[in-house]
Amino acid sequence: MYFLFETDTKLLNEVEVLAQKGSMGMSIDKRDYYVDKDLSARGGTAVDVMKNIPGVSVDADGNAQLRNQSPIIFIDGRPSNLTLQQIPADQIERVEIITNPSVKYDASATGGILNIILKKNLKPGYNGMLMANAGSNDRYGSMVNLNVKEGRWNLSLMHNYMQAFNNTSGFTDRTQLQNDSVLGYYRLKNSTRMYNQFQFGKIGLEYMISNRNTISLNAMLMGGAYKTNEQQGYQLLNANKIDLYQGDRNNLQDAAFSNNNLQLYYRKTFPKAGEEWTADVNYNQTQSHNSFNFNSSAVYSLFPSMVQQNKGQSAAQQWVVQSDYVKPIDDSHKLETGFKVFLKTSDSQNDASVTVGTLSPVKDLSMSNHYQIEERISAAYINYLTKLPWNVGAQTGIRFEESYYSGKLIDTNLQFSYHYPIQLKDLKNAVFPGIYFSRKFII
Repeated sequence: MYFLFETDTKLLNEVEVLAQKGSMGMSIDKRDYYVDKDLSARGGTAVDVMKNIPGVSVDADGNAQLRNQSPIIFIDGRPSNLTLQQIPADQIERVEIITNPSVKYDASATGGILNIILKKNLKPGYNGMLMANAGSNDRYGSMVNLNVKEGRWNLSLMHNYMQAFNNTSGFTDRTQLQNDSVLGYYRLKNSTRMYNQFQFGKIGLEYMISNRNTISLNAMLMGGAYKTNEQQGYQLLNANKIDLYQGDRNNLQDAAFSNNNLQLYYRKTFPKAGEEWTADVNYNQTQSHNSFNFNSSAVYSLFPSMVQQNKGQSAAQQWVVQSDYVKPIDDSHKLETGFKVFLKTSDSQNDASVTVGTLSPVKDLSMSNHYQIEERISAAYINYLTKLPWNVGAQTGIRFEESYYSGKLIDTNLQFSYHYPIQLKDLKNAVFPGIYFSRKFII
């Protein structure tokens, strides 16, 4: 008996396999949080992004905490004068959470680093995106993103606008006790209306000199305004709930800022994967002004009305010159080295005055100040990463920093400065070794 087998051919439809990157990534010295996976941060700021990152906490003023310490904020791996409230969430690609900074970073970064990586559009041809959002409390926002990539040239333009009103109210009802006996009562009611407006613009021009050499010129221009109107009503009563005094207070804040950044960047890659050399020059200029007006009035003449005014302004200029080289030796060993020069000058002034009743304003010397600061850091580092048995990773390195700081109070002619190292015995204050170990557990 014979059997004859024949092939039955069927043409299957095309099968597309999609893989999605997770919201978190980990390596020996950092964790990556990918913002595009977080829909709740759309239309917000970097503060909204940080609230959703495990291990990062944000207080009521929008300041981030990492392991109960204040981290340094970087943008694209470079120091920045921007606060988290000034960075649009829609422009953030990912956030690098560096809890144990290696010697590649400044020695002052003991509290960790939050490195905010902005989005970059490298798609060929002509493309763009227009986005708008609206919400309650007069929340409006828009973003325009255009990109032209033709031949060796790449031009990108972006503008982001946000505005919002926030209305809050609260109360305090406090009983004052002594040895379980009631001494009196204090009551406070407050309502606050805050207005925030922010604009962020970015332009980048990139030229590919060759397949392995790229140079780019990038500029960021941003500015914003903050206005707050707070109404308070307070009341103090004795143990029998009879008024001792009551009054009102009106707090007004009007502040604005501008920040401009210019960067010249060069990148060279090598045939070996992961080997590259980068060099860049960054210039950052910041200006801000603010005005606070606190107007207090009481019902009884025993407590006359009082007006406190604070007016402040600040300006800063910052230069950063940096170069880094990465050399993978093999799959288990990598060498990093580089240098950095940081220069910053800043001038800050605050004038405070108090007016009681119908008297003339009197300058408050305890709250008024005018100071100038000059900072300089010159650094070089070398870092070595390796993989050890039992899934253990290690990195060892050493960093040398020459640092100078000078602060001067103009009104009182007081000043303070330090410079390390200026003698051989100061070398211990200028050399910073680092060694880290990590182990991956497979569950």
